[in-house]
Amino acid sequence: MFSVYHVTPYSLAMVAVAIFALLIAFAAWRRRVTPEARYLAFMELAVAESSIALAFAYAVRNTALTTFWTQLAYPGLILTMLLYLFFIMEYTQHSGYVNGYTVALLLIIPVLTMFAVALNDKFHLMWVAATINPDTLLTVLVPGPWYWVFIDYTFLMIMAACVLLYRSIYVDRTLSASRGNLLLVATVLGGAVGLSKAFFPAFLPGFDLSPLGAALTGGFLGWGIYRMGLLGLVPIARAKLVDTMTQGMLVLDLKDRVIDFNPAAQHLLSINSQKILGVPVYRLVRNWAEVERRFGDVAVLPDEAASGDSAAPLRYIAVTVIPLQDNSLRPAGRMFVLQDITQRHAIEEALARANQLLQQQLAENQALQEKLRAQAIRDELTGLHNRRYLMEILPRELARSRRAGECLSVVMLDLDHLKEINDTAGHAAGDFMLQKLAGLLNRDTRGSDVTCRYGGDEFVVLLPNTTLDEARRCTERWRAAFQDQRPAYNGRPVHSTLSLGIACFAEGKESPDDVLAAADRALYMAKAAGRNCVAVWRPGDAHTPPSATHRR
Repeated sequence: MFSVYHVTPYSLAMVAVAIFALLIAFAAWRRRVTPEARYLAFMELAVAESSIALAFAYAVRNTALTTFWTQLAYPGLILTMLLYLFFIMEYTQHSGYVNGYTVALLLIIPVLTMFAVALNDKFHLMWVAATINPDTLLTVLVPGPWYWVFIDYTFLMIMAACVLLYRSIYVDRTLSASRGNLLLVATVLGGAVGLSKAFFPAFLPGFDLSPLGAALTGGFLGWGIYRMGLLGLVPIARAKLVDTMTQGMLVLDLKDRVIDFNPAAQHLLSINSQKILGVPVYRLVRNWAEVERRFGDVAVLPDEAASGDSAAPLRYIAVTVIPLQDNSLRPAGRMFVLQDITQRHAIEEALARANQLLQQQLAENQALQEKLRAQAIRDELTGLHNRRYLMEILPRELARSRRAGECLSVVMLDLDHLKEINDTAGHAAGDFMLQKLAGLLNRDTRGSDVTCRYGGDEFVVLLPNTTLDEARRCTERWRAAFQDQRPAYNGRPVHSTLSLGIACFAEGKESPDDVLAAADRALYMAKAAGRNCVAVWRPGDAHTPPSATHRR
């Protein structure tokens, strides 16, 4: 039986491809903790199966036997590209596409192809004839209509893998450029070699280049595995201390898949799944976005993070992240150190609330002090400053005027005949007139002026940086405005006038008592002149009678 088989360069090439594929499969299977490693291992096994079958096909010069071995090679040829696409999906973090619906859709063409291959003798869909080429002594299968459907399907699978790689490298940037470009080159070159036979049938007639294309891709992947850590996991030295420590430890690779953990991390993150290693962490921890966002800070998670109970008590976890590197000092992943600080956070919150309460009480005390101070320096009836405030501010105003070389005018005024108003209309009417005068002074004074109720019906106004003539015009305006008022209290007209005395100080040598005494003398002279007038007292003019102006 075996006499019909002969060792040929073509069969030896297929044996070499099979051995190489098995080596890559072994390397990938050793790293089978991740889904992409398993997909790669199965893909290389499919390459090995198709290569061995084709090695037998190229070792005979019998069209029937060649057809038989070619039919046996097709399961591996069909599965190779499908498994490679699944490998790329997992590696580029598009594993969400690998679901029952997608798998069923992608299997339609492979399943139909298997039927076309198995029933080719009856329907001739994959190849329509088989002849032996005199140059290569290989059996040439003339393609049938379904063969081109399978070629188009393979081309689309290669393009899909290229699109996913390009998006992950240059758009989403979830894949490092070095590893991503390696996979992209492996996909393009391997696919080009594998499909070249369909477009250049005259090159080595009867020899299928698909296994060689897969071998080329496998060569790139093997180099990436051993030289770039393509499927490498971060080696973590484990000890019993890691499993017993109260701090959580969670180690992720560059694609955020769990490659190591301890029970504390599983408890803190409420990971209930039994399958953890190799699974993306965002599938295991519902609140992973909150944890990842809190590098060097505190993550706030429900006590049962994996449950849907939004009313669960909160757990506060301090998050520390440590970058990991491989032996070549290239980034290899991250290690998260998690510490439950819920109790410490509760103490800090209690202290914060106590401090807030203390600050609130302090603010209330300060507000009360300000209110008491305002009450101490404000006249309750008129709202103007009182005599106490005047005695505080007057020395400062004198000193400021002295430094600035400015005139300080002091006006003392009172209501004429207030006693008569109190006797005839009542004290409430008198208070009403005092308030009317306070309102007039508030409206017709500057922000820098100081208006005070000195006592009884007497008022004092300090006019900084105001000359005697300016003070005279200002006080005359007050006098005229108040005289022209015709207020009514309880329907009864109430009328009064003002007497005003002015003392102006240009040198600022006088004491506050001297200033008030001078203004008081000027007021006295205004009253002596018949009231409803303005009198002026000039410092240093003690023997000169004060002048007075009035309007009847």
